[in-house]
Amino acid sequence: GWMSQLEVTAIKEAKQRGIPCLTILDHWVNYLERFGSYENNLPQILAVTNSVALQIAQEKFPNKLVWLLPDFQVENYQKRMRQSKKTPSCALILLEPTSSLNSMFAISDGIIEELIESAISLKRARGLSAVILRLHPSQLSFPLIENKLKEFPEEIKISETSSLLEDLEISTVVFGLNSYAMYISSQCEIVTHSYFKGKIGHWTNYFPKILNVDI
Repeated sequence: GWMSQLEVTAIKEAKQRGIPCLTILDHWVNYLERFGSYENNLPQILAVTNSVALQIAQEKFPNKLVWLLPDFQVENYQKRMRQSKKTPSCALILLEPTSSLNSMFAISDGIIEELIESAISLKRARGLSAVILRLHPSQLSFPLIENKLKEFPEEIKISETSSLLEDLEISTVVFGLNSYAMYISSQCEIVTHSYFKGKIGHWTNYFPKILNVDI
């Protein structure tokens, strides 16, 4: 990931040992930030899994070989969703940690609260069974979520599954912020809303299936 030096360190060591190196870009942002400004930080080959990422990667790295690979994760999820015997009846929220960065797409408690309230409103309007909160792996504490659980004990619950697929199987609608999982849910034909859809520069604008949260 672009917030760690682990990948760059591995690429440099691979080059020193003469080991070919390929990096799969699984998103649509931070391509340059991921590797830094030095040519030696780049792998020999870049790979992507969709046409939007291919176009961006070719523009950002005009002198690099870029492969377009099948999106095996999405294909597997689509297959599993078609075979699922579960009945979707929930609204799923894909949460992310709050951020103090001065960014147009930074996450605040206020934004998360708006997202939760939008999901609860939709749940009530459509008679859904629950709003499921899927925590981000890096979320270590969540006082706002704890308060919301106390405020709406009959409507909100935290996901207890380790697999995104298990949550998608029981969800009829998904709410998110920046998460790549929104792309996966939209490709699985689940109605998907992003808080930042429509904001200039946000990656969700590339994908018409992802909607804003003005519901």
